[in-house]
Amino acid sequence: MISNHDTNASIHQPDSYMNRIPVHVALIMDGNGRWAIKKGLDRSQGHAHGASKLREIVTKFGEYGVKYVTLYAFSTENWARPQN
Repeated sequence: MISNHDTNASIHQPDSYMNRIPVHVALIMDGNGRWAIKKGLDRSQGHAHGASKLREIVTKFGEYGVKYVTLYAFSTENWARPQN
């Protein structure tokens, strides 16, 4: 997970990982609904929060020079899963 502390510190360190930015990053979005339920929220609120964080992360990727981002959000196999 990216935190403001980690990303801001890295920008100012010349020998940091910032010198080795990957060309392609893939993200698997999983657990936003479960996160919301554990916090007493509706599943859709978890998905909305996850989408907001995703925008922040992808924006940072662009700022850092990541050229390609792959997002995996949903498998059609999920339609066959039990509701609970």
